[in-house]
Amino acid sequence: MKEAVAAAKKKETRSLPPGVWWGFHYFWPPELLKPPKPPPMEDLEFLRRVFRLMNDERIIDTFAIFDADGSGAIDSKELGGLIQMIVPNPHPQMVAEMVRDLDANKDGEIDLWEFCVHMQKRSEGLTRSELDMEMDAAFDLFKADENQMIDEAELRRIMQDKHTGAALTEQEYGEFVRDLEMHGLSFANGAKITLQQLRSHPCYTNAP
Repeated sequence: MKEAVAAAKKKETRSLPPGVWWGFHYFWPPELLKPPKPPPMEDLEFLRRVFRLMNDERIIDTFAIFDADGSGAIDSKELGGLIQMIVPNPHPQMVAEMVRDLDANKDGEIDLWEFCVHMQKRSEGLTRSELDMEMDAAFDLFKADENQMIDEAELRRIMQDKHTGAALTEQEYGEFVRDLEMHGLSFANGAKITLQQLRSHPCYTNAP
């Protein structure tokens, strides 16, 4: 028991700021003992996580669907399509806010860096359960059959819903369907896929 107490004390002491004695720290204001975290763009750990996202092939593949010319950036006006892929049937206000937040340098384009910074900020701002609840609500919009399967027409209905403010264009939708096929999800000859299969696509497993 004494060893456990000593180990806990030693661990706690190491985490205290210089000049603060163990025991007396119970009387110190919490904000002095635990200084606020630096802004994300000044936090080296945050930046390391962003770099890891930038090198994640699944993130790159999702972004590349809209980076048709391979320039490494997409027009902010076309960003709605990318958001629509990640969050099916998003609210127009959500799309507008994401576009504003993503275009950090206000040059009218979103590059992979800006996209990954936003994704990391969003993932750190929400708990895993909150992220899952958001995704559950999005997928509840699909009208699946009794086996929780959808056909190509239902996927098109959701992805090209004009009321969302982020409907995929015909070209974007075609590229998304081809990307699904590359991941073994095909609607050929009237085939259906399950919502669980669709949700396993990289753009959803890496969603904010």
